[in-house]
Amino acid sequence: MIDLYRNFNQNMILFLLLLSMLGVIVQTFYFSWVMGGYLRRGFEALILLHLARISLLLRHINSELLRSVLVLEENDEIRWAWVISVLLMGTYAYWKTKASNIISGICLAILVTPAVEWAFGKDYALLFVILLLLWIIRASVGCYMEHKKRQSSITEYSIKEALDAQHSGILFAEKNGSILLINQQMMTLMDDLAGGYVHNAEKFWKDLTGLAYREYQNETDEENSRCMLETPQKKCWQFVRKSCLFHEREIYQVIATDITEQEQINRQLEEYQTQLKSQQSQLQAALENLEELKRQEALSLMWTHVHDVLGQRISILQRELNSKEEVDFERLAAQIDNLLTDLNFLEEEHPLQIYRDIIQAFLPLGIHFHTEGNLPEDEVLAGRIVEIMREAITNGVRHGQAENIYIKIEDGQDIKMIIENDGAIPAETIRFGGGLRSIQQKTEEIGGRMEIRLHPRFGIYVELPTQKGAASV
Repeated sequence: MIDLYRNFNQNMILFLLLLSMLGVIVQTFYFSWVMGGYLRRGFEALILLHLARISLLLRHINSELLRSVLVLEENDEIRWAWVISVLLMGTYAYWKTKASNIISGICLAILVTPAVEWAFGKDYALLFVILLLLWIIRASVGCYMEHKKRQSSITEYSIKEALDAQHSGILFAEKNGSILLINQQMMTLMDDLAGGYVHNAEKFWKDLTGLAYREYQNETDEENSRCMLETPQKKCWQFVRKSCLFHEREIYQVIATDITEQEQINRQLEEYQTQLKSQQSQLQAALENLEELKRQEALSLMWTHVHDVLGQRISILQRELNSKEEVDFERLAAQIDNLLTDLNFLEEEHPLQIYRDIIQAFLPLGIHFHTEGNLPEDEVLAGRIVEIMREAITNGVRHGQAENIYIKIEDGQDIKMIIENDGAIPAETIRFGGGLRSIQQKTEEIGGRMEIRLHPRFGIYVELPTQKGAASV
């Protein structure tokens, strides 16, 4: 390296020193980025040491120039040994990896041998400067190529980056618990649940099962199980442990999945299920009460039917028996048969037909009907009016011995109906017996009102809410 003393001043040597140091820095970056395995990384480490040796040599020359002392310590044997080791390591690495960047490293290493220095003579100083620049360019291009390779190829680094980007926690471990691979999310969960990083996966899993609020164990395979935990951040995570094969050896994986939303839905469903069970019990009790109410309603309906029909027929029979004329036993027998038929017949008929049947039943007794107005079209309301008519007619014939019945229906905003008879007017205060009480109850059930009138004839006045429309009687 004597030509460096001869051809460069101190400032130029200092520049070369800085240039060599830059080469060391860039080569260090390149060495850290290499993804070609141990051979390539070993070769680039030798290149790094070679550049470091050149930098030390330039520092030695610079210090000698400062002291104005020239000490020739070429150490050509060391330089040859170093270059030969780079040549052998590079040749073997290229044979195994076929990486083209190794060839450039071998060529540059050969150009700094004593033989090349002797061949170029005084021009070697300029060549040395070019070589330093080529070392920097080679390392820079190598860094760029490795960066592009990481972005476009699947490597162990890209796989690790992809795993770290996952929201789920991922861990692979040996059967003895030695962790092979773990992503960032699983490390965060370790810190939250175990208080720090756990080096043994078996211990970590035991810690998880101890903290779990729900655990599922596979009875046929103990290696495959899962548990659910809640982190201090109130997040629910499901951890699943499963066995798998990797390069023909059995390992196991632990996958953690955030199930906070699903768990909230499950808890809401459980609450709804509890509420439904409670409501089911209440509904069952209500149905039982409803059945009882229906049974009572059926009994009440049957009692009303029997009361109305029986009252009507008894009034007719009473009128027949009290008649001064000779009793017609055939007609009396027919009335009794009709009584039994009507008591057993509980099916609903149209209110208009029931009204006509009532009139027809009383006509043979000499009862005359004087009607005015029509029944409403609403069958429910018309049926209630007919029930009130039956009760009022029966009372007039039975208790008042009436021979004429006056029925008037006015259809307006409300139904106004008055049923009068020419029977005897009670001398005392009217007492509500079964008949009048029944009329009052039937009237008030649909929001109407009832009134008793004594003049000019005994009558029952009723007002009922109505809907427009009437059926002819």
